[in-house]
Amino acid sequence: MAYLDPLFTGDVNDLESGGGKKVVVAPGMYKACIIAEEVKSNKNKNGMLLVLGVEIVEGEYKGISFDDYINITNQSELCQRLGQQRKARLGQVLFNNPNFTDSAHLRNKIINIEVITEPNEFTNDKGEVIKGVKNVIKWYHPAGT
Repeated sequence: MAYLDPLFTGDVNDLESGGGKKVVVAPGMYKACIIAEEVKSNKNKNGMLLVLGVEIVEGEYKGISFDDYINITNQSELCQRLGQQRKARLGQVLFNNPNFTDSAHLRNKIINIEVITEPNEFTNDKGEVIKGVKNVIKWYHPAGT
């Protein structure tokens, strides 16, 4: 369990994008389950992230999982706002409450995820730049929509 600052004053229905990774699946809407949640420091150690593990539970890609990184606190006002917006959207969709404060309540919740692909570039262990695509959880929707 982690305490999540409840303050959000924006519109939970505004569309913003987050991040996902692992196996690339076709863009679309998928029924999924939140299988893990963890609050940890961001890579620069100047903010906190809510990291969600989300697994597709039906269809061709059943069993494929994604991680979504949601900024809880960040020195960048934009990153902070986008993170608060995503957290509020999750709360609205799952609990009809954009200001939920306990991340443990997210685990085992069924939700629809809207998945897209985006260009991706990374450097492998040999120092080679690899280009491809990655999945991103674009938005969360109520299960059954």
